[in-house]
Amino acid sequence: MIFDYIADLIIGVVFSIFFITAGFVLALNFKTLYYNDIDLLNIEQSSSLDDEVIKTNYDSLINYIQPTTKGDLVLPNFVLSESATKHFSEVKNVYKIIYLLAAFSGLMCVVIIILKLRNGEHQFLFISSIIS
Repeated sequence: MIFDYIADLIIGVVFSIFFITAGFVLALNFKTLYYNDIDLLNIEQSSSLDDEVIKTNYDSLINYIQPTTKGDLVLPNFVLSESATKHFSEVKNVYKIIYLLAAFSGLMCVVIIILKLRNGEHQFLFISSIIS
C-alpha cells in the first residue's frame, strides 16, 4: 500500500519534469510568440533595428540552440564577443539537457500511462496532477 503511494509520487515527479521541460521546448520553438512581442514591446523602435534584422538574427540564434545544430553561432548582423559566444554555447548545452529530459520523461510518461491504465489504475493521475 505505501509502496503504491511512493511509486505514484515518483510518477508525479516524472510527469512534472515532462511538463516543465516540454514547456521550455515549446516556448523556445514558438517563434510566433517572439515575433508578436517585437510589435507589442516596440522592440523595433527601442533597438533602432529593422523588423527583418531582428527576426533574422533571432532565427539564427534559435537554430543554433537546437541540439542537432553543429558549428558555431553566427549572427548575420552582429559581431559576437568571445564571452557572448561562450554564453550562448552554455545556453545550448542547457537546452540539450532540457531536450533529453523532455524526450526521456515523455517516453516514461507514455510507458507509465499504458501500464497503469492496462491494470485499471487511475490514482496516479490524481497524485500526478497534485504534484504538477
